[in-house]
Amino acid sequence: MKHAVGIKTDYANLISKGQRYLSLGMFRDAVNIYEHAIIINPRDAEAYYNLGNAYENIGMFKEAIRAYKQAISSKSKYFHAMNKLGIVYSKLGKMKEAITVTKRAIAIMPNASTAYKNLASYHEKLGEFREAIDSLKHAVALEPDDSKAHFKLVKYYLKLNDKSSASIHSQIVKKLSPQMAGRLHN
Repeated sequence: MKHAVGIKTDYANLISKGQRYLSLGMFRDAVNIYEHAIIINPRDAEAYYNLGNAYENIGMFKEAIRAYKQAISSKSKYFHAMNKLGIVYSKLGKMKEAITVTKRAIAIMPNASTAYKNLASYHEKLGEFREAIDSLKHAVALEPDDSKAHFKLVKYYLKLNDKSSASIHSQIVKKLSPQMAGRLHN
């Protein structure tokens, strides 16, 4: 029994050290720590998630995808891993995959405005402005004072030549962020 307690303590120390390395931007060191931790506990979704973060931050996107997928495999309703997986897919230009996994994340946590904003960004990159608008409408319903989301809505509506809707959101931007409103005419 004493041996098991020692292993748990060692594992907890590894996880703590990995988190410290992540917060200090020491991503390669974090990769080494989390890879070691996963050898000890291959079912720890959080360790895989943090490994994915470390890989992502050093530009090792394929490895980040593998780690995020493993986190999701260990914990099927892992919103944060799904959302981050979508972000990495988008960095690789895989917008359809980013959209699919982000929609799964939203199904788990429908009040996460960040996921809706990410989804809008992916649709924008595909030129799907109506879908981008729908996603941002959800985001501003959750965060009505998000001036950046309203700003993007103005841009998307203008892409679709919907000046009336653009004007509505333009007024909101002016009210929320006069500085940002000045950029609307650029």
